[in-house]
Amino acid sequence: MYINRKIISKLEVWKQSPKRKPLILRGARQVGKSRLVQEFSNSYTQKILLNLERPEDKILFDTLDIEKLVEYLYLKHGFSKEKQTLLFIDEIQESSKAIELLRFFYEDYPFIDIIAAGSLLEFTLKNIKSFPVGRVHQIALFPISFEEFLGVSSPQLLEYYYKVPVPDIAHHLLLEQFHLYTLLGGMPEVLSTYLDTKSYYTIQDVYTDLWQGYREDAQKYAKNETERNILRYILNHAHLEKDRIKYQHFAQSHYKSREVSEAFTALNMAKIIQPIHPTTSVQFPATPNLKRSPRLQFLDTGILVYLHNIQSELIKLKDLTDFMRGKIIQHIVSQELIAMQQQIDFRQPSKF
Repeated sequence: MYINRKIISKLEVWKQSPKRKPLILRGARQVGKSRLVQEFSNSYTQKILLNLERPEDKILFDTLDIEKLVEYLYLKHGFSKEKQTLLFIDEIQESSKAIELLRFFYEDYPFIDIIAAGSLLEFTLKNIKSFPVGRVHQIALFPISFEEFLGVSSPQLLEYYYKVPVPDIAHHLLLEQFHLYTLLGGMPEVLSTYLDTKSYYTIQDVYTDLWQGYREDAQKYAKNETERNILRYILNHAHLEKDRIKYQHFAQSHYKSREVSEAFTALNMAKIIQPIHPTTSVQFPATPNLKRSPRLQFLDTGILVYLHNIQSELIKLKDLTDFMRGKIIQHIVSQELIAMQQQIDFRQPSKF
């Protein structure tokens, strides 16, 4: 089952803009970037979908200049340059040259609409010689929000969700749906599997595969074996931390503060675990105090629930407010706030 994403409205606005730039869609693996663009591509009569994890697609960018690349793609698909064409470059982080070429698509080929999607893109950007500054637009995709979940799980409640205050007649029903959403989280494959089967048991393997994939991805980008070991340790123990953390001897380890901090920077770049520092200012803007100890925000609350193996306990509860000293409810609220951004913030690694 496909779950509609609100961000598609931004893609539609972008498509109609006369000065549209190549669009980079960023976000962690498995949050639905590829499926979103595939759905959006149905609004085009001419579309070219490439995935740079496929050797036959990646070699096009590695061996051809942009003029020959464009000529080849139009010849292969039998398309006309007189019609609006979508070129979707998935997993663009696999080719730094493809990222660099985005500026030339913008300058020389305005009849091609470019959308690029990438996971772990931050690691590739560190090695880009000439990033197309000012010639691309970037937006972020996060796990499915409660509003998006409600649109498919109980669409008749959406009109009540938008009302402030929520009418009494719908309040209890909305809380039930939010409780379910908190238990499941917002990963598209998890929600799709559950909505198709209505069974909690069918989603356990999905969580296992997701988390194993994140573990393998994060360790791939470690600078050395020491950082790989630290990343492995953090991923095994981070969910057990109760509230604020200390980098020095994290989770009773022997690792030093600098080593742990660098590992968390990598996990934050991969969008898997984000250290969130508290806000101590009472004036706007409410900036984080980076001198205070952070707490940890996982990509998705459903993954956190899975790692704690507390699904059966949550099912029995009527009120999540005090469960685990409020850790779960705090986490899901932060996830909702993060999902509202739909943009990349380069100023601070933590905002909430």
